[in-house]
Amino acid sequence: MVLHAAFMIHPEYSRHEFARLADYVAAMPAAEFSFTVCTPSPGTADYDAIRSRMWIDNPYDFHDCAHPLVPTALPLREFADRLARQLAAGERTDLRGLGAGARDVEAVTRHRPQEAFGHLAPRGVVGAGDL
Repeated sequence: MVLHAAFMIHPEYSRHEFARLADYVAAMPAAEFSFTVCTPSPGTADYDAIRSRMWIDNPYDFHDCAHPLVPTALPLREFADRLARQLAAGERTDLRGLGAGARDVEAVTRHRPQEAFGHLAPRGVVGAGDL
């Protein structure tokens, strides 16, 4: 039996929350982890609560639990880097018995912010230097 732990990362996370999550995950015995960005579903009270703060024209385009729909507490590049590092840390065990493979975190984060959040730059939400 393999334990899979799933965590939801809120756009409001600070460095402190990311550090606490990293420490918590490092201490867990789970073999697999997943991390998603909190993106409330349309029609829910949580969605209605964030609707006025959404920074994209059509939230359905990015309603995928990977993109923040509202501004992040951290600069967007830092949020994306910390999310990518958390994703890399969550892949610490190879369940096929081939041995744990260390991921190159720099390779994971090098282009991810531009790919994941580049759609926001043309709208003026983030500057090109933020990515």
